[in-house]
Amino acid sequence: MKKNIHKEGFSWMKDNTRVPLRGHRWQAVFSHINQYSRLVLPVTIAADITQVLEPYIYIFATAKIVDALQKPQGAEAAWLYAAAAVVCQMCLSVLDYWLANLHQEHMDGLNAFEKNAVTKKLFLIDYWKLEGTELEHKILQHRDELSREGGVFAKFVSAIDSACMVTFSLIVSLMALMPFLRQLFAEAGPSFAESRWFVTAMIIIVVISMLLLTALKSKAETANIALREQYAGHNFIFSYYRDLICNYKSGKEIRIFKQRPVIMDQVRQELLEKGVSVQKRMTTNTVYVSGISELISSVLLLGFYLAVGIRASIGLYSLSDAILAIGCLSQLTHNLGRVSDVLARLKGLAQRMERYHELFARITPETKAGSLPLPAGNSCRIEVRNVSFRYDTGSRMVLKHLDMTILPGEKIAIVGENGSGKTTFIKLLCGLHHPVEGKILLDDQDISAYDSEDYYRLFSVVFQDYELFSL
Repeated sequence: MKKNIHKEGFSWMKDNTRVPLRGHRWQAVFSHINQYSRLVLPVTIAADITQVLEPYIYIFATAKIVDALQKPQGAEAAWLYAAAAVVCQMCLSVLDYWLANLHQEHMDGLNAFEKNAVTKKLFLIDYWKLEGTELEHKILQHRDELSREGGVFAKFVSAIDSACMVTFSLIVSLMALMPFLRQLFAEAGPSFAESRWFVTAMIIIVVISMLLLTALKSKAETANIALREQYAGHNFIFSYYRDLICNYKSGKEIRIFKQRPVIMDQVRQELLEKGVSVQKRMTTNTVYVSGISELISSVLLLGFYLAVGIRASIGLYSLSDAILAIGCLSQLTHNLGRVSDVLARLKGLAQRMERYHELFARITPETKAGSLPLPAGNSCRIEVRNVSFRYDTGSRMVLKHLDMTILPGEKIAIVGENGSGKTTFIKLLCGLHHPVEGKILLDDQDISAYDSEDYYRLFSVVFQDYELFSL
């Protein structure tokens, strides 16, 4: 099965069939995941089901054991229930362990798949888009996010994982509670806690709490996204200095010229002062919202315990039924609190996907390569006609109205002060950048009309910031 990125746009090849990904962004990511493996989501869902069922084994087994022990000569049945619960738990644990490992392999593979997709696109992008532009910052930001938090594909699967887990848990909890709902809404006495309105009020509080927690967690997630981006900037600078210290090439200068105090001062300032401050604010946001969530869950659980306990005390529930009802209500309350987490994570994922698709759109090649063949032989005449150039819109011109003619076989030297534009001129000559004004001609033909790969073969360049590839 062949998978590769098509040069002309954001599309994938699979079995020689192009799958366009210019539609809805969620569908695009879903298509990417299926391109990697169609087993990713089924494995995730299967793992969720096993994790949801595990706690209910002991809930039901405990109720059955208590019920058996209340009957004459029920010890043998209690032992059988206990043994069955242990065997079922062991089987589910083994299955869960296998699925969890497979799920983690898929998550790691998706991160590598995303790295590969971005890398292939970067090989196709024009050089001028990478030098000192906003795109360079976005590429570094994506690389940092992928290393710290995982890629968009893995985040998408993780969000589906959480949503499925909560959905399955709520369904199983409600199904298990069905036999006990009639008694839960029955009148148990004259007080409010014993009335059916008590449980109704608890359900209304649950709904209001979910809405409140969703709003709070969404707000906290939005704030933390901005803080994570801020921290990424500090961490990037820290990583740069860390790489300087670890790199044997720069290690010579650091030691000989005693640069350690300067570097360590920058490291401390960026990470231990600014970075730690940002981390504390993120932690405060998370703890604040989590604390409120746990408090609400505890109060709700206490109310449900009270409702079940009162009804059990007057005989509406048997002891085993009370154990089942309390266990299922505990699972239900816990998972209701996680609904707001899932919604907040989906909001954060949407923002992350927005940046990812923006990055992919920005690194799509826009320059149309020419198709003219190069002139025969090596006797090429180069003419620079009224060329001006600047790196960013609004910045100053690096070169202004430059005119020059280089004849075949001619040897010339270009001399100037640092920053006067010598290297920029060579990049223009090589076709790595394009003039803002004017033209560069090869045998009276604009160099953009030639095939770029063929044109590059005319040059043998050693730049001042040369690179020796360790291959």
